[in-house]
Amino acid sequence: MQTANLLDQLRTAEVRLHGTQIRQDHEQLCQLLHANFVEIGRTGLQFDRANIIEALKVETPYRVWSQDYELQVFSPELVLLRYKSAKLLDDDQLANCAVRSSIWKLEAENWQMIFHQGTAIEAFKKTQNYS
Repeated sequence: MQTANLLDQLRTAEVRLHGTQIRQDHEQLCQLLHANFVEIGRTGLQFDRANIIEALKVETPYRVWSQDYELQVFSPELVLLRYKSAKLLDDDQLANCAVRSSIWKLEAENWQMIFHQGTAIEAFKKTQNYS
């Protein structure tokens, strides 16, 4: 698959994970998150797939801003997707800004996120929002 096409496909999957419908749908989360999924949040805390799925069930919905997606291909079955994200406040200001890194693994013809990390950063200038 062309890198540009793969970037589009995985950016779409990542953005789906920003949406409340997906975040509270156990079946779809299990399709998108690998069984061995691990997340290190922007606070430094570590979570596994079961922890994340449980936490998302009771999460208060919020709008996400995401931009500057970049893809690094390690192999045909393993890639790194990096981007900036933030919580979009009612006044269109950004809060909780982070640079995010997701490792996606191709398993049985399905891309699944196996690792995700958010690192807190200073506020950034908004460009094109994908979320």
